[in-house]
Amino acid sequence: MYATVDEGRVLGYNNAAVSIPRFGLNRFDARSVDAFAADAARAEALGWDAVLQPDSQLRRRDTYVLLAAAARTTKRVTLGSLLANPVNRHPTVTTSSHRAACCWAGVSATRPCGSRDCGPRA
Repeated sequence: MYATVDEGRVLGYNNAAVSIPRFGLNRFDARSVDAFAADAARAEALGWDAVLQPDSQLRRRDTYVLLAAAARTTKRVTLGSLLANPVNRHPTVTTSSHRAACCWAGVSATRPCGSRDCGPRA
């Protein structure tokens, strides 16, 4: 057994602090929003660290609606989308959808991309 250094790290080889790997899933029942949220809660109860949803509007329900519903049924897991394709979903739409889902779920929004008002000026 390893000695714990702090939350998320242990002493490994030569007493060096090593991060504990985190594991997530991206296979959930998306037949309905409620089914997805229940599956996310089940994954959390089973000890998984992350709930991830592919961003593919043509094949699945809206990623951000599903993640917002999952945020309402989970407490600990990290929720996130997999790759968002800027060809079929504009980065400003992705950012806006992510922000709306976070607001609806009552969590703060952070996203490694951004947008600013660059519309025409009078």
